[in-house]
Amino acid sequence: MNTKQFDFKPITIEDKEVFQAHFKNHIFNTFTFNFTSFFIWRNWDPFLWTEVNGAICVKTTFQGDAILCPFADNDQAILDATETMINWYAERGVPFLMVDVPQTMLEFFERNMPQRFQVCYKPEYAEYVYDVSDLANLEGKKYTKKRNHIHQFIRNNPDYQFVPMTKDLIPACRRQLELWYSLNKKSRTLTIEKEAIESAWQYMDRLDYTGACLMLGDRVIGFTIGEPLNDEMVGIHIEKADPEINGAYTLLNQLFVKTYWQDYKYINRAEDMGLPGLRKAKLSYYPCRMEKRYQLRVEQSETRG
Repeated sequence: MNTKQFDFKPITIEDKEVFQAHFKNHIFNTFTFNFTSFFIWRNWDPFLWTEVNGAICVKTTFQGDAILCPFADNDQAILDATETMINWYAERGVPFLMVDVPQTMLEFFERNMPQRFQVCYKPEYAEYVYDVSDLANLEGKKYTKKRNHIHQFIRNNPDYQFVPMTKDLIPACRRQLELWYSLNKKSRTLTIEKEAIESAWQYMDRLDYTGACLMLGDRVIGFTIGEPLNDEMVGIHIEKADPEINGAYTLLNQLFVKTYWQDYKYINRAEDMGLPGLRKAKLSYYPCRMEKRYQLRVEQSETRG
């Protein structure tokens, strides 16, 4: 058997328009199907992509030899590409694995390819979703500590400023970033995160995110970037603040939502990457739900022409 070959290639900034054109047909609530996320985190998970039957197929190795669910501007292209990929995996003698499948796409496959897949929910990859009104207002007893942190910050720093992130502020942001990393033990995760932030800054004019900075005088003590994932949900790509300044993270979070995102319903603050400290921080804001992601498998014998 001659195994079909596909020209999988790295994601570059030049691929933005073709990716966005293929995103249009489905509503995605997860970071997986957002070009900024694909691009800035390309060193975390070395995505490779190609076009198959009119759909974009992305290969990943983070959870094994796997693909993401194909995406296209029409449903039939997604189904055709999925069948092609299932057969391609079988020809190579590799178990088919589709990862990071959001709930909406799981339902799509269950409608259009019923009983075809073995479904496995992966809670460690679920993303934390919050009501915009909760994060903007921090009302109620459960947010008392958050409000206290903010009040303390404002008392100690009455002249703080919250301003849009501009190219002119990137050097000051970078100084804060270097300080933040100097306080943390070096790891592959932190190195790649830093590369992602630098990539976001380098291509600020070509990516669609909004950024903002929290400042004391001419010093940036925190910065964040985010963008809409769809008409109802905003995703927060990056959030960094000086951990030694009490309330900086809390105020940065609140002001970013309150200033830029009150026309949306939900905020997605991504997964916790299995890090206990990050999980604790995300839970402390009381998510309204977890945006689930799944793995789909197919027995090698279940291929179709």
